[in-house]
Amino acid sequence: MSEDIQVQITEGQDINISMEGCATSGLNASDFIYDEIPTGNIDGNNKLFTTANEYRSSKLIVKLNGLTEINFTEKSSTTFELDVAPLTGDCVTVDYIKQ
Repeated sequence: MSEDIQVQITEGQDINISMEGCATSGLNASDFIYDEIPTGNIDGNNKLFTTANEYRSSKLIVKLNGLTEINFTEKSSTTFELDVAPLTGDCVTVDYIKQ
């Protein structure tokens, strides 16, 4: 069964979530990064981008022009590679949980 859950995060407060055997504990609001612009040229050639912080494996969401991008590879805890290079004028942003 799927349920929508609404969570209000207050900076500096611990977050403990437990759902059907899946738990996330000890995270602070500052561990969740939203709409960060990663480092990397957007020129139609570059596909490699770097986040400002290390992120947890499989906890990176990449957005191209506001749409969630599924065609990318995590190269390290700070670097990812898009399958197709964004064009000049495109906007790449990321959401992630810090390591």
